[in-house]
Amino acid sequence: MATILNHSGSNHQTTQNRISQIRNGILVWAMVLSMHAHAQTGKGKVLLGGSLGITSSAERDKLANGQTLKQNGRGFSVNPGIGFFVADGWALGIDLGYESFFSESTALGSSASTIEQTNRVFSVSPFARYYRMLGDRISFFGQATVGSLSSGTNETTPATSTQGGKTIFTGYQVGLGITPGVTYFISPKVGIEASLGLLSYFYDRFETKLEAQGFAQPQTSTRSSNAFNFSFDLSTFRIGAKVYLGK
Repeated sequence: MATILNHSGSNHQTTQNRISQIRNGILVWAMVLSMHAHAQTGKGKVLLGGSLGITSSAERDKLANGQTLKQNGRGFSVNPGIGFFVADGWALGIDLGYESFFSESTALGSSASTIEQTNRVFSVSPFARYYRMLGDRISFFGQATVGSLSSGTNETTPATSTQGGKTIFTGYQVGLGITPGVTYFISPKVGIEASLGLLSYFYDRFETKLEAQGFAQPQTSTRSSNAFNFSFDLSTFRIGAKVYLGK
């Protein structure tokens, strides 16, 4: 099942990188049962899918000023999904997602300082999928997804007399995506699917709230954007196993 939502904007570049790390660390499994290889996508079947991801990172870099920057991060993601075949070859369903990531960056030197960031993302993505059997074992599919995403990030920086404090990023995103793919049924009950490419459009709006030293009141700014994306490269390649429930 495809994910179509992508953050944009300089204020959220770090958030994008963290979400990308989570997704790159995802361990995917999904299952789909049926009685016959030629009838996995018949009316009345139930399509189950999902993913679970755990990620951990550690980096150490030497800065130009002689300090050493140490960065550590950890996070997880849970993305269950379910679909129902309302007609032969046609499934309607919904994907849910929750992702959390915590990172800590420390500049080591004469005066060590630490920046902490906590990011959480929740998504809801209804989808429609069409299967076209090319034989008993191979099926082409196309999936259209309408997604919505909300995110929140808290960033804490060392406070001085004039700067530092807490920055809070909040926002939402809605979008539409279309993804093609191929399923190969290795048995009457299990299929391996692969997809490549993504056509998508999204709109997002984010708010930044800065609570810092030197400001009597929190400083707030907003940003909105929209974009159309089309890509067929290895960065969009996805592979997993699926199973279909039903008589």
